[in-house]
Amino acid sequence: MEVIPFLVLAVGVDNIFLLVRHTERSPNEHSRQENLSYQEQLEQRMENLMYHVAPSILLAAVAESSCFFLGALIPMPAVRIFAINAGIALLIAFIFQMLIFVPILTWDIRRHEDNRWEILYYKQGKKSRQGSNNGSQSSHSGDDHNNGHDKNDSLLYSIFSKIFAPFLMKNQIRLAVMLIFLAWLSVSISVIHKIDVGLEQKYSMPSDSYVLKFFDAQINKLKVGPPVYFVIKSDTGFNYSANQNLICSQSGCSSYSIVNMLAQAANKSDISYLVSGAAN
Repeated sequence: MEVIPFLVLAVGVDNIFLLVRHTERSPNEHSRQENLSYQEQLEQRMENLMYHVAPSILLAAVAESSCFFLGALIPMPAVRIFAINAGIALLIAFIFQMLIFVPILTWDIRRHEDNRWEILYYKQGKKSRQGSNNGSQSSHSGDDHNNGHDKNDSLLYSIFSKIFAPFLMKNQIRLAVMLIFLAWLSVSISVIHKIDVGLEQKYSMPSDSYVLKFFDAQINKLKVGPPVYFVIKSDTGFNYSANQNLICSQSGCSSYSIVNMLAQAANKSDISYLVSGAAN
């Protein structure tokens, strides 16, 4: 359960990067329309952001949550609880991103165009909103405004947009990718019955836990195992010596007493997994 906050943080940060990055790269197209007020321009800019980014974030959140909800079908209680909580947490994180972060981002855009400080919001620079809009118009004019690309694109963005994307969209490459994934899926289905169900107990322990020595001895030496308890449930009175001989292990007791039979089984390692006799 302790990893759920980090899981939600990792997924949430990715979505926030997508929203902020698209906001920075998308030109303010409506700032050039003089018949629109600033509020209408800002609303249409955020509509454009949600139109392009929100569907991808929604599909990712649904897919990730569905995977965790499928994990809830496992009968292990700990895994089931973790899967349910993780799936619900991802859905709640998506809702918060849409209902809380997007309005905060809208407010920050307004603050930035008003040239106000981040922390001391009441302080304002010399540049006005109109100047910011004019600068936006000039910076996104020409071909760069029409195609949505900046001359100062990063190297990573240029590699993906000019090299990787055209290469991936070739018909032969798409066919090869489909065949590779179909082959991968077929191999995975063919070996699914060989997957061991369960989790190694030592992986659930801290690295400095004393229990790890027990697990290592159990795996390497095979001489240590979990304790076994034999409980006698009977209404037979043990006040009689004949009945006492059935459970005792001292000299003179019956060789067929429960304790003596367990001791004999411990000496036969070829048919028994007991290491020692009963400690009564």
